[in-house]
Amino acid sequence: MNICAGKRIISGMDITELLSTNDPDTLRQLALSLLEENRKKDASLSEKDHQIHLMREALM
Repeated sequence: MNICAGKRIISGMDITELLSTNDPDTLRQLALSLLEENRKKDASLSEKDHQIHLMREALM
């Protein structure tokens, strides 16, 4: 399932936790934690991409 976060679509995010409650505050907190988890994964992937780029430049 795709989730729209502002203007950004997050594809493949597991939202099963969001289905566990109807309480708006709990849903908000769960959604924010899922977005934070995704942000951390994106940051990690960006760092790895940067390291790969530097290694490629060093090999040339």
